[in-house]
Amino acid sequence: MIAYHYLLISSTIDCGAIAPPASLCMAEGRLSEAMTAVLSASETNTEPLQLARLRQVCGDIHLLRGAFEEAEDVYRQSLKALEPSVDAEALSCRSAGLLALFQRRFETAASCFQKVHRSTCTAALRLEAHALLAGVFFESGLRARARELLTTGAEEAAGLGAFGWQQLMLLMAFDFNVRNAVQQSQGLRDDIYWQSLGAGSAVVEPPVMQQASGPCDGASSRLVRQRADQLARLLALARGQSCDTLTVQNCLSHTRQLSPQCHQTVVLEMTQAALAGKLVHIAEILIVGGGSTTLQRSLANADGTDPQQRQLVYCYAKLRLLQGLSDEGLTMYANYALLAMQAMRHVYPISQRYDEKPSSHYAVVKDDISARLPARYRRAYQYMVAHAHMPSLSINDIANVIGVSERALQLAFKEHIGLSPREVLRRHRMQKIREDLQEATGAGVMEVAMKHGIKNRTALTAGYRRYYNETPSQTSMG
Repeated sequence: MIAYHYLLISSTIDCGAIAPPASLCMAEGRLSEAMTAVLSASETNTEPLQLARLRQVCGDIHLLRGAFEEAEDVYRQSLKALEPSVDAEALSCRSAGLLALFQRRFETAASCFQKVHRSTCTAALRLEAHALLAGVFFESGLRARARELLTTGAEEAAGLGAFGWQQLMLLMAFDFNVRNAVQQSQGLRDDIYWQSLGAGSAVVEPPVMQQASGPCDGASSRLVRQRADQLARLLALARGQSCDTLTVQNCLSHTRQLSPQCHQTVVLEMTQAALAGKLVHIAEILIVGGGSTTLQRSLANADGTDPQQRQLVYCYAKLRLLQGLSDEGLTMYANYALLAMQAMRHVYPISQRYDEKPSSHYAVVKDDISARLPARYRRAYQYMVAHAHMPSLSINDIANVIGVSERALQLAFKEHIGLSPREVLRRHRMQKIREDLQEATGAGVMEVAMKHGIKNRTALTAGYRRYYNETPSQTSMG
């Protein structure tokens, strides 16, 4: 997951302005020393917003190391001393978005970053949210939207003279183009997950890394160069350009210092690129000896929501097939296919919500249930939607509107849309509750639920978690 690379760079950019020693430590991969330097700077800094941002950098370091509970606690502590303000709300959304992103709850992460991006908070917070939102879109398959965000973000950063943020977004654009080129390679045409999300436009020429319009902080520039070198190596491997073991180890040396998670991300990226270029010996060196031991141990419990586990299974399957071990390779590929299906279901909601289709398209297909029902039962559905806010609404009431029995209504809904009327009503209510919670109107969860016909908290939580894999409170906080 590319968040490991770009959270480190964005935190380094912020530290460059308010805690230069910490910025230098982060650029060199010395995260423990960076945290010490941040805490030292916090003791002498009296500006509340800067103090909160410094503490959030500590939370960022915990995230980069995979310590989610510690990160959540630090983020919460960082907000305690802040008075209510636009910037305080933006920092709250930032921390919630990052936690959701690293826990692979992409829809919640996108909502959080979008709120920050659209707010009137400080430029640094908005630009960072801009970049992180693009990352979420790319991971969810919305590549065109991700590139568009990075283009406008880089232009905005250049206009503000924020050349470090401009360089970060230019690097991300280069990253996306390289990964798109690798994934479009003929050797990876069987990568179900990325091919199903759309391969994007054809790559005619190798992607080029653009430079910022002005000078950038030295520490963040160092991280940018390191990542750009990694991406250039990925592209070379995907094109079948072999290299020696020392070159591979040099590419991995920096990430090994940062955290196991970041290191494993790069190992898997390089393995995939080597497989695309049919460099079997390099792929085997990477996947067996490149530091993916932790992931190998977790294969038995792999699930589609973890991109690293999913990619590891694919790489293993591909390697075995290229080595001529067909039975083992096909068995592992079947496992990968199941994980890919799980992952696609996981990103489907965000793909639907943020897709680039024009508004006229949604006017036609947004409510597909109505379109699939016969005219008579369509009237029943329309009555259901219009009165869904009434807690006392029953399926029998809906059937009486069109003069049929409750059994007949159930059979018609099951036949034409595959759902019972009660399930359709529940789904509609949960969708409306979610929309209101994401609007952050300030209303309480139960207040919103009762507005849409749900009075029982247990029924609300159970039904909501079933559809969105999180509680209403988590959506409200996000």
